[in-house]
Amino acid sequence: MRIAAIFPADIKQDVEIDLSIEQALGIAYVAQAAKNAGHQVNLFYGIPSLEKLLDCDVLAFSSLTQNVPTTIDISRKVKKFKPEIITVVGGSHISGDKSLVLDGYIDYGVVGEGEQTFVELLYALEHGRELSNVKGIVYAKNEEVIFTGNRERLNPAGLRPMRVADFYGIYDASLYYPAPSERRFIPIIASRGCGKGCEFCDSELIWGKKIRYRTPADITSEIEELYQDENDVFMLDDDNFFLNRRFFKEILGHLIGKNYNLASCGDICLADIKILRLLKQAGWTSLLWGIESVNPHVLKKEKQGLTPEKIHNTLSNSERLGIFNHGMVMIGFDYETEESILKYGSELIKYPIHQLRLSIATPFIGTKFYERLKQNGHLFNLDLSKWDTGHLVYDHPTISPERMKELQYKIVSDFYSSSEWDKRMNEMARQFPKLRKSIREFRDFIQTR
Repeated sequence: MRIAAIFPADIKQDVEIDLSIEQALGIAYVAQAAKNAGHQVNLFYGIPSLEKLLDCDVLAFSSLTQNVPTTIDISRKVKKFKPEIITVVGGSHISGDKSLVLDGYIDYGVVGEGEQTFVELLYALEHGRELSNVKGIVYAKNEEVIFTGNRERLNPAGLRPMRVADFYGIYDASLYYPAPSERRFIPIIASRGCGKGCEFCDSELIWGKKIRYRTPADITSEIEELYQDENDVFMLDDDNFFLNRRFFKEILGHLIGKNYNLASCGDICLADIKILRLLKQAGWTSLLWGIESVNPHVLKKEKQGLTPEKIHNTLSNSERLGIFNHGMVMIGFDYETEESILKYGSELIKYPIHQLRLSIATPFIGTKFYERLKQNGHLFNLDLSKWDTGHLVYDHPTISPERMKELQYKIVSDFYSSSEWDKRMNEMARQFPKLRKSIREFRDFIQTR
């Protein structure tokens, strides 16, 4: 079958707050699995032309909540000219909200990991097999949602995503080394699953709670397969990289001395100076820290065991080693007030953060956050395009959506215009000359916002 595998993001998205695009590895894994099964697959980031899609038998989307309206719009336009085309949606939204298949333009949903499920669905459709035997799919029948049940989780070892030159890093001004004008950004997944249970996170909907690690040899083999030159930067796009110390140290043992440029998320609860020194030796230049907040009240609810003192100490140690700190912070939980948001937002300037990603807490369907708000009688914005962590999408008790957006912009603007941030970046450039171009280009980008 001829398949268009699509991550339907708007490439022209507003990047004033969140400077990076989503890295759509999930659909790339599914695309490669379909190709391995003998199908003809084209992989698209963004919105393909109608002409390219009309030549296909299947449209396969990986849709975040914010991308659902675009997904439906593309399906509607294609089905207008080719009603028999098959539309399949995977991703976090359909895994949390299976009723999406009741929309007349979506034929099937893939719940959870999609590689094996999608391939089996294609086989059943091609050969007229019973769909109820395909675990992990959802579809509509007589205006009711039919779910065939959860599929057993995959062993991720040996799996590879499809790699298309213009699919990854289409736009990314974030702080990594090398600088944006030089680098080739390559995301990699080292494990699947997360047992942390953060109430706002929808990762569990796709990957499940149980963590399944690839072997260190498999991970380093993939890096070696992809490496071209010193301008490559590999992003290990995991939530659990520090969790298993034996796994972590074995991977680093494979990487130390290879002179790769590396980055990853970092668990600030688990990081210590020994871990940071090992990361530096292995080639780490950026760490994305899930800080969530420096408000002790928020930390107690959302990140148990984490304190402002621990955050500051870990960020300081990382900075001293010449590693860029990306601080991922949220505002807008229902128990926060405008006063507390402004108070702790202003204190972010005191922390050794080089790039600030300030999100508005979003209760994605299927998360504990959504269920808690729903049980408490909250109402939600029906415009799913706003569910992008840049807008308030529920009726906060004391803050309007417009005011929350103003608070977000104020905190970010004050952060980047502060003398503390300016001095911090100057000092990083002075101490670590190789980072100067990355810092200069990041500064130039910030000034255009």
